[in-house]
Amino acid sequence: MNTNNVISFEGAVDLTGKEYLAVKMTATGIDLAASGDKVIGTILRGQIKREDNVYLGQPVAVQLKAGSVHYVKLGIVAGSLAKGAGLILDAANAGHLVASETNPIAQLVQAVTGAQTLGGVAEAVFI
Repeated sequence: MNTNNVISFEGAVDLTGKEYLAVKMTATGIDLAASGDKVIGTILRGQIKREDNVYLGQPVAVQLKAGSVHYVKLGIVAGSLAKGAGLILDAANAGHLVASETNPIAQLVQAVTGAQTLGGVAEAVFI
């Protein structure tokens, strides 16, 4: 994976333990992207657990979407997905991607075989 386009942004919410999820930019920092949001990339490493529980403004590593392969987390997949399958943001699970050929925002770089539970990891490129 090319990580030359990884930068640190301020987190807008508690992103402890989050990784490979699609993110958006808000007025207060990085948050998980929901259906219809403008995706800027994927979170590589979430924030560390803080004793004071203050996460607003704390750094989070984001891989910007253009120009590289991303690890992404999938929503629930009922069956196999072919290499090149289109992906959109999952309306039920923020930051996750699900299969759709209608206005896809990403495509799989590898096939996904068999049904997947929430959070399965795949490789994709954003389009």
